Amino acid sequence: MQAESLKKRIFTVAYVATAFLIVFGIYLYTRYLNNATVEAVSQNYYLLVSDSTHVEASTHQIVLNGGAGYLLEMDGREYVTISAYPTRAEAEKVQSGLAEKTTVLSVGRKQLYFKSAKEKKRAKQVVGALSCLEDAIEVLHQEISRLENGATQESSKKILQILKKQFDYLGTEYGEEYEKFAKVCQWASEFIGAIMEDVVYARDMRYLECALCVSYHELTEEFSL
Repeated sequence: MQAESLKKRIFTVAYVATAFLIVFGIYLYTRYLNNATVEAVSQNYYLLVSDSTHVEASTHQIVLNGGAGYLLEMDGREYVTISAYPTRAEAEKVQSGLAEKTTVLSVGRKQLYFKSAKEKKRAKQVVGALSCLEDAIEVLHQEISRLENGATQESSKKILQILKKQFDYLGTEYGEEYEKFAKVCQWASEFIGAIMEDVVYARDMRYLECALCVSYHELTEEFSL
Protein backbone atom coordinates (compact mmCIF):
# COMPACT_ATOMS: atom_id res chain seq x y z
CA MET A 1 0.00 0.00 0.00
CA GLN A 2 2.80 2.41 0.92
CA ALA A 3 4.59 1.64 -2.34
CA GLU A 4 1.38 2.27 -4.27
CA SER A 5 0.83 5.57 -2.44
CA LEU A 6 4.42 6.63 -3.13
CA LYS A 7 4.01 5.91 -6.82
CA LYS A 8 0.87 8.05 -6.92
CA ARG A 9 2.66 10.93 -5.19
CA ILE A 10 5.62 10.72 -7.56
CA PHE A 11 3.24 10.67 -10.54
CA THR A 12 1.32 13.68 -9.18
CA VAL A 13 4.49 15.68 -8.55
CA ALA A 14 5.83 14.83 -12.01
CA TYR A 15 2.50 15.79 -13.63
CA VAL A 16 2.33 19.13 -11.77
CA ALA A 17 5.96 19.89 -12.61
CA THR A 18 5.41 19.15 -16.30
CA ALA A 19 2.26 21.27 -16.39
CA PHE A 20 4.11 24.12 -14.69
CA LEU A 21 6.96 23.95 -17.22
CA ILE A 22 4.50 24.00 -20.13
CA VAL A 23 2.59 26.98 -18.73
CA PHE A 24 5.82 28.79 -17.87
CA GLY A 25 7.15 28.12 -21.37
CA ILE A 26 3.98 29.56 -22.91
CA TYR A 27 4.28 32.60 -20.64
CA LEU A 28 7.89 33.21 -21.70
CA TYR A 29 7.05 32.79 -25.39
CA THR A 30 4.10 35.18 -25.04
CA ARG A 31 6.35 37.79 -23.45
CA TYR A 32 8.85 37.21 -26.24
CA LEU A 33 6.18 37.87 -28.86
CA ASN A 34 4.84 40.89 -26.99
CA ASN A 35 8.29 42.43 -27.24
CA ALA A 36 8.45 41.80 -31.00
CA THR A 37 8.54 44.76 -33.35
CA VAL A 38 5.71 44.56 -35.86
CA GLU A 39 6.16 46.06 -39.31
CA ALA A 40 3.22 46.18 -41.72
CA VAL A 41 3.78 44.70 -45.16
CA SER A 42 1.07 45.81 -47.54
CA GLN A 43 1.36 43.26 -50.30
CA ASN A 44 -0.06 39.79 -50.82
CA TYR A 45 0.09 38.13 -54.22
CA TYR A 46 -2.48 35.87 -55.83
CA LEU A 47 -1.40 32.97 -57.99
CA LEU A 48 -3.80 31.43 -60.48
CA VAL A 49 -2.99 27.72 -60.60
CA SER A 50 -4.30 24.71 -62.49
CA ASP A 51 -6.33 22.14 -60.55
CA SER A 52 -5.01 19.34 -62.76
CA THR A 53 -3.07 16.59 -60.99
CA HIS A 54 -1.24 15.77 -64.23
CA VAL A 55 1.57 18.24 -63.62
CA GLU A 56 3.77 17.51 -66.63
CA ALA A 57 0.96 17.59 -69.21
CA SER A 58 -0.62 20.62 -67.54
CA THR A 59 2.67 22.53 -67.57
CA HIS A 60 3.14 21.89 -71.29
CA GLN A 61 -0.39 23.02 -72.14
CA ILE A 62 -0.23 26.14 -69.94
CA VAL A 63 3.04 27.27 -71.55
CA LEU A 64 1.59 26.68 -75.04
CA ASN A 65 -1.34 28.92 -74.07
CA GLY A 66 0.99 31.69 -72.89
CA GLY A 67 0.89 30.93 -69.16
CA ALA A 68 3.83 30.84 -66.79
CA GLY A 69 4.12 27.08 -66.26
CA TYR A 70 5.88 27.77 -62.96
CA LEU A 71 5.87 24.75 -60.63
CA LEU A 72 4.76 25.60 -57.11
CA GLU A 73 4.84 23.31 -54.08
CA MET A 74 2.44 24.31 -51.32
CA ASP A 75 0.83 22.38 -48.45
CA GLY A 76 2.30 19.11 -49.67
CA ARG A 77 0.96 19.44 -53.22
CA GLU A 78 2.41 20.50 -56.55
CA TYR A 79 0.64 23.12 -58.64
CA VAL A 80 1.30 24.54 -62.08
CA THR A 81 1.00 28.31 -61.98
CA ILE A 82 -0.67 30.12 -64.85
CA SER A 83 -0.10 33.73 -63.75
CA ALA A 84 0.27 36.05 -60.75
CA TYR A 85 -1.71 39.12 -59.71
CA PRO A 86 -1.44 41.89 -57.09
CA THR A 87 -5.12 41.60 -56.12
CA ARG A 88 -7.55 38.71 -55.66
CA ALA A 89 -10.15 40.55 -57.76
CA GLU A 90 -7.82 40.67 -60.76
CA ALA A 91 -6.94 36.98 -60.38
CA GLU A 92 -10.60 35.97 -60.11
CA LYS A 93 -11.54 38.06 -63.15
CA VAL A 94 -9.05 36.13 -65.27
CA GLN A 95 -10.10 32.86 -63.62
CA SER A 96 -13.74 33.41 -64.61
CA GLY A 97 -12.76 33.52 -68.28
CA LEU A 98 -10.91 30.20 -68.29
CA ALA A 99 -12.47 26.91 -69.32
CA GLU A 100 -10.17 24.74 -67.20
CA LYS A 101 -10.58 24.30 -63.45
CA THR A 102 -8.31 26.61 -61.51
CA THR A 103 -7.67 27.84 -57.98
CA VAL A 104 -6.43 31.18 -56.66
CA LEU A 105 -3.73 30.81 -54.00
CA SER A 106 -2.57 33.67 -51.79
CA VAL A 107 1.11 34.13 -50.98
CA GLY A 108 2.80 36.84 -48.93
CA ARG A 109 2.20 38.17 -45.46
CA LYS A 110 0.45 41.27 -44.11
CA GLN A 111 2.81 41.68 -41.15
CA LEU A 112 6.42 40.96 -40.33
CA TYR A 113 7.50 40.25 -36.74
CA PHE A 114 11.05 41.10 -35.72
CA LYS A 115 11.51 39.20 -32.48
CA SER A 116 15.17 39.03 -31.49
CA ALA A 117 17.51 41.99 -31.01
CA LYS A 118 19.38 40.95 -34.17
CA GLU A 119 16.17 40.87 -36.20
CA LYS A 120 15.03 44.25 -34.85
CA LYS A 121 18.34 45.75 -35.90
CA ARG A 122 17.72 44.53 -39.46
CA ALA A 123 14.05 45.58 -39.60
CA LYS A 124 14.41 48.71 -41.73
CA GLN A 125 16.81 46.97 -44.09
CA VAL A 126 14.47 44.01 -44.60
CA VAL A 127 11.38 46.18 -45.10
CA GLY A 128 13.31 48.35 -47.57
CA ALA A 129 14.48 45.32 -49.54
CA LEU A 130 10.98 43.84 -49.73
CA SER A 131 9.60 47.20 -50.83
CA CYS A 132 12.09 47.22 -53.72
CA LEU A 133 10.98 43.72 -54.68
CA GLU A 134 7.32 44.82 -54.60
CA ASP A 135 8.16 47.69 -56.96
CA ALA A 136 9.98 45.38 -59.37
CA ILE A 137 7.06 42.92 -59.43
CA GLU A 138 4.66 45.79 -60.15
CA VAL A 139 6.78 47.03 -63.07
CA LEU A 140 6.98 43.49 -64.45
CA HIS A 141 3.22 43.00 -64.09
CA GLN A 142 2.51 46.21 -65.99
CA GLU A 143 5.00 45.28 -68.70
CA ILE A 144 3.31 41.91 -69.30
CA SER A 145 0.04 43.75 -69.90
CA ARG A 146 1.75 46.31 -72.13
CA LEU A 147 3.42 43.63 -74.27
CA GLU A 148 0.13 41.79 -74.73
CA ASN A 149 -1.52 45.04 -75.79
CA GLY A 150 0.88 45.76 -78.61
CA ALA A 151 4.12 47.08 -77.11
CA THR A 152 7.14 46.56 -79.35
CA GLN A 153 9.96 44.17 -78.57
CA GLU A 154 12.36 47.10 -78.45
CA SER A 155 10.35 49.01 -75.83
CA SER A 156 9.80 45.89 -73.70
CA LYS A 157 13.49 45.08 -73.77
CA LYS A 158 14.28 48.60 -72.61
CA ILE A 159 12.03 48.12 -69.56
CA LEU A 160 13.54 44.69 -68.88
CA GLN A 161 17.04 46.15 -69.16
CA ILE A 162 16.15 48.74 -66.51
CA LEU A 163 14.79 45.96 -64.28
CA LYS A 164 17.95 43.92 -64.82
CA LYS A 165 20.12 46.85 -63.76
CA GLN A 166 17.95 47.33 -60.68
CA PHE A 167 18.31 43.69 -59.70
CA ASP A 168 22.06 43.87 -60.33
CA TYR A 169 22.29 46.86 -58.02
CA LEU A 170 20.15 45.26 -55.29
CA GLY A 171 22.07 42.00 -55.51
CA THR A 172 25.32 43.88 -54.90
CA GLU A 173 23.90 46.27 -52.30
CA TYR A 174 22.44 43.52 -50.13
CA GLY A 175 25.05 40.88 -50.99
CA GLU A 176 26.50 40.43 -47.51
CA GLU A 177 23.88 41.96 -45.23
CA TYR A 178 20.79 40.18 -46.62
CA GLU A 179 22.09 37.19 -48.54
CA LYS A 180 18.73 35.48 -49.20
CA PHE A 181 17.33 38.60 -50.81
CA ALA A 182 20.54 39.18 -52.79
CA LYS A 183 20.33 35.66 -54.26
CA VAL A 184 16.77 36.30 -55.46
CA CYS A 185 17.95 39.49 -57.18
CA GLN A 186 20.96 37.77 -58.77
CA TRP A 187 18.75 34.98 -60.12
CA ALA A 188 16.21 37.49 -61.49
CA SER A 189 18.96 39.44 -63.25
CA GLU A 190 20.30 36.28 -64.90
CA PHE A 191 16.80 35.19 -65.95
CA ILE A 192 16.05 38.58 -67.53
CA GLY A 193 19.39 38.50 -69.35
CA ALA A 194 18.54 35.08 -70.78
CA ILE A 195 15.05 35.97 -72.06
CA MET A 196 16.33 39.19 -73.64
CA GLU A 197 18.68 37.27 -75.93
CA ASP A 198 15.77 36.28 -78.18
CA VAL A 199 12.15 37.29 -78.71
CA VAL A 200 10.60 38.32 -75.39
CA TYR A 201 7.40 36.39 -74.65
CA ALA A 202 4.75 37.28 -72.08
CA ARG A 203 4.87 33.69 -70.80
CA ASP A 204 8.53 34.11 -69.80
CA MET A 205 7.78 37.31 -67.94
CA ARG A 206 4.83 35.58 -66.26
CA TYR A 207 7.19 32.82 -65.12
CA LEU A 208 9.52 35.44 -63.67
CA GLU A 209 6.65 37.26 -61.95
CA CYS A 210 5.37 34.03 -60.36
CA ALA A 211 8.88 33.11 -59.19
CA LEU A 212 9.38 36.55 -57.63
CA CYS A 213 6.01 36.43 -55.87
CA VAL A 214 6.89 33.03 -54.37
CA SER A 215 10.34 34.34 -53.39
CA TYR A 216 8.68 37.32 -51.70
CA HIS A 217 6.53 34.90 -49.72
CA GLU A 218 9.54 32.77 -48.74
CA LEU A 219 11.50 35.84 -47.62
CA THR A 220 8.63 36.97 -45.37
CA GLU A 221 8.34 33.52 -43.77
CA GLU A 222 11.53 34.18 -41.81
CA PHE A 223 9.68 36.93 -39.93
CA SER A 224 6.37 35.19 -39.26
CA LEU A 225 5.05 34.03 -35.89
